[in-house]
Amino acid sequence: MTLICPVCRQALALNGRTYGCPAGHAFDRAREGYVNLLLRRPGSSVGDSREMLAARRAFLGGGHYRPLSDAINERVQSQLAHRTAATVLDVGCGEGYYLCRLRATLGPARSQSGAILIGVDVAREAVRLAARACPEATFAVADVWSLVPVADGSVDVLLSVFSPRNRAEFGRVLAPDGLFLVAVPEPEHLQELRPLPGFLGVPEDKRDALVQQLTGGFRLVDERVISLRLGLVGDDLVHLAAMTPSARHLSPATLEGLRALAMTPVTAAFRLLGFAKVGPRR
Repeated sequence: MTLICPVCRQALALNGRTYGCPAGHAFDRAREGYVNLLLRRPGSSVGDSREMLAARRAFLGGGHYRPLSDAINERVQSQLAHRTAATVLDVGCGEGYYLCRLRATLGPARSQSGAILIGVDVAREAVRLAARACPEATFAVADVWSLVPVADGSVDVLLSVFSPRNRAEFGRVLAPDGLFLVAVPEPEHLQELRPLPGFLGVPEDKRDALVQQLTGGFRLVDERVISLRLGLVGDDLVHLAAMTPSARHLSPATLEGLRALAMTPVTAAFRLLGFAKVGPRR
């Protein structure tokens, strides 16, 4: 196990239902199988709300973003093809959709041969849902801006799907020959919903800003654009709007108005970028 203590940063070991470190710090494992490693409670605006998580689970459960998930799985499988053991960490895992589909793609043979899947999110409700959906993985509640609770250089693939990126911490935990895989929205993503009052757009320079943000710690090795044209109606439109960061700015009346719309074409566009860690290879 590669989890570390958020207090002293020594390795955590699971004994019964408790994770403990050599210094005596202990963290109970919840009934659903996750561990809460937060040292203080985050503010109400940090992480996804229950409503956002419910909307995301409903929308993603409909398979609308499956091509993005498939592209992630394909890239991860390529990275791990010649490794007998590997650790995959999904930072900002949410309700676990992408990690759960990756687990299914890798299959039981791969998982039994040494693949470790870990999901981390600051929202306890998100981690609870993820742990129930994918009990084969390890899940922890943690604030990645303070600490990514895994050992130095222990991660072979680090996933960041629409989630915060702490360059220093990500560089610490990624193996020298590991892959940092980032998914971000393209400028035209959900452009049909932008006339809604409060709906947020995507900056035109988002890709370039990301590459610049990671310069010095990571280098871009590959990238791919996945563009979809979705035909959505009623509840799907509501769930889509309600699962995005815009949800905090949309009124109940605005969301309810989407429910009454006939089939609406919506653009979903993503960029998947693979980064290598800068430095000597092992």
